[in-house]
Amino acid sequence: MSCLTLVIPDLIWPAPQTVNPTRGLTLSGLETLLGRGVRRILPPGSIAASLGHLLTIDAGSIAPARIRSLGEAA
Repeated sequence: MSCLTLVIPDLIWPAPQTVNPTRGLTLSGLETLLGRGVRRILPPGSIAASLGHLLTIDAGSIAPARIRSLGEAA
């Protein structure tokens, strides 16, 4: 079985007055991925800290660009 982890910073808009920001957009692919997935909310922090948490590495000891490259093909 394959596993895909999506890290989508700021997926939920913080301002409650922002009503339906995706109105008029067709997001069927994203709807499918989110509908089949398991939601896990990480503690607030930087994207580097979130990726470090997901990759089980100390994000403070490695540059953010290096963390991002860990998921790329060599």
